[in-house]
Amino acid sequence: MRILITGADGYIGWPLTVSLLKNKRIKQIVCVDNLVRRKWLKEVKSNSAIKIASLKQKRDFIKNENKNNFFYNFDLNKYSKVNSIIKKYKFNTIINLAAQPSAPYSFLNISKCNFTQNNNNQILRNIIWSIKENKLQKKTKLIHSTTTGVYGSPKIKIPEGFIKISKENYPFGFMAGSWYHMSKCNDINNLFLAKKVFGIDAIDLRTAITIGLDYEGFELSNKTKVYNTRFDYDFFFGVVVNRFIAMALTNFNITLYGKGLQEKPFISLRDAVKSIKNLIIYPPKKGGVFNQMTKILSIKEISKKIQSNKSIRNLKIINIKNPRVENETHKMKMENKKFITILRDKPQKFKETIDNTIYILNYLNAKINKKKFIKKN
Repeated sequence: MRILITGADGYIGWPLTVSLLKNKRIKQIVCVDNLVRRKWLKEVKSNSAIKIASLKQKRDFIKNENKNNFFYNFDLNKYSKVNSIIKKYKFNTIINLAAQPSAPYSFLNISKCNFTQNNNNQILRNIIWSIKENKLQKKTKLIHSTTTGVYGSPKIKIPEGFIKISKENYPFGFMAGSWYHMSKCNDINNLFLAKKVFGIDAIDLRTAITIGLDYEGFELSNKTKVYNTRFDYDFFFGVVVNRFIAMALTNFNITLYGKGLQEKPFISLRDAVKSIKNLIIYPPKKGGVFNQMTKILSIKEISKKIQSNKSIRNLKIINIKNPRVENETHKMKMENKKFITILRDKPQKFKETIDNTIYILNYLNAKINKKKFIKKN
């Protein structure tokens, strides 16, 4: 089995690569990333709290496991590059994790807004068209990560991708609240069309807010950073749980927008990686849509779980005026039965994910800049 992982330098992409390295069913792993996430962090004057390996170190690491593995550094917006690699390897599975993933970054200005949507949508279109042009519809399974953010905050229980009306299934989503999330709505449309007109076997993973640092294959060590994935905590690229954990570790009061009662879907990095790995090793007969989430929690509940960690002392939780226009008390409900069958295991407990993350950050002497909590850039 040959697989392609795009966005392989990313938060989920690299752990997925490491997790798959020793699987005997996989004969070759090809990674692609242009390392631009590292440039974006410098642009907003931030950094990963723990060190991550260089491109060379990652290349050497996967090569040492299997000489047939490769890590390419190029921009997936260039169709000629995408097509050449898909034509050459004729992959059994393509996992597309490449994207500009930050909602705040997409709101910086018109340039960032256009870049986010053009970049994310063009990468997927390039992959779709290359599969079609190389007549790989029956050979190649496409696994693409969108986001649960495409659903917005409806007052109904959110289905897994489709809503049934008069015995007919209709695509459901398209209520995103940011330019980034709207780019993923466009991806949904393109995946639906690719399946309909090209017959491409596509899986749409609606990925929830992903947290944690450990995963299958992860090794904790101060001697090597090659197993580490990034831990971003800044305003632009750090998810809320990361920001709260970073605040707690630096004795900075956790600040909740408004009442902190709005609920969001979450999944641990361990479960996110495991579920994608399962889709590769045990693929469903047909593509589909899966809500890749295991837990729905309020921001207030999250802060309480961080506060209860045994290594945290005298942490205060403060409510501040909410700068966002949103329903602060929205109680989200979401189906994930199909996804749980893919996970093939009990989800990691949220408290365990948080405690493991805090332990790893402490062990690796995470470098956290408090100024990132005070100002945006």
